[in-house]
Amino acid sequence: MNPSAIQNLLDESKLLHDHALNDKQYTIPAFISSWIAWEALRTRFIRVVIHHKGWLLKDADSVLAKKRISSMSATESVILGLGLKHPHQWSKKSAKGWKALAEIEPLRHRLIHGFKAMDPIRVQAATKVVICSVSNHDWLSTIPIVDASKEKDRIVVGSLLKHKRSSKTTHNRCIQELADIMNVDLNKVTKPLPSLDRLEDMLKVFIS
Repeated sequence: MNPSAIQNLLDESKLLHDHALNDKQYTIPAFISSWIAWEALRTRFIRVVIHHKGWLLKDADSVLAKKRISSMSATESVILGLGLKHPHQWSKKSAKGWKALAEIEPLRHRLIHGFKAMDPIRVQAATKVVICSVSNHDWLSTIPIVDASKEKDRIVVGSLLKHKRSSKTTHNRCIQELADIMNVDLNKVTKPLPSLDRLEDMLKVFIS
């Protein structure tokens, strides 16, 4: 998801969250949209790390599309595979931010899968944490890519919502190498999304 789409989703989450304070029917939509914004930012974080490590952005996007990182634990495995520290070993604020979202993730599973009703006040509180973590995501920007002994030699992730550009001279690592690190089969065909015509045909099943 591009930076403007993430920002738009975050703005929508904030608006829904504000409405939820007076009308509980907005509580779950606010949480779900805020969590989607978090997952989008999380994927963007991985994309930026891959870019820093020397791969073209288009190759990063190709591999990430097939990887489908769907959980905090799966993301942690990718982070370790790319040579970064485990998120629980990051600096104080960064580790706390990651652990907070990992604690909230089971709430996401319960709501998405319709497993159990939750106290609206608790969901609203969790939504506020997610919105704050995405809005103030400097805790991800300061993660070291190269953690050197001297501060001047330290390379960090940097801005996540700034548009990036690849250069074939500096981003020349092989896509197969990245696929191997991410445990992705580049030859595997990705399931296509249904077309608008197909969706309209599906609808006829339920309204005919």
